[in-house]
Amino acid sequence: MDFLYKRLFNASPSKILVLQPDRFEIIAVTDEYLKATATKESDIVGKTLFEVFRHCPFKE
Repeated sequence: MDFLYKRLFNASPSKILVLQPDRFEIIAVTDEYLKATATKESDIVGKTLFEVFRHCPFKE
């Protein structure tokens, strides 16, 4: 990710997760999102939502 874009993106106080729409791949997250979810960028960026969030609370 471009350095300037990354600085602007992370300046947001929002918890943002950006997905590649066709594959549901996580392509960017803000630092606030990482803090709120206690995750590391290297652990989730590049993976799909289904890889990162395997647990489904609605499934029995």
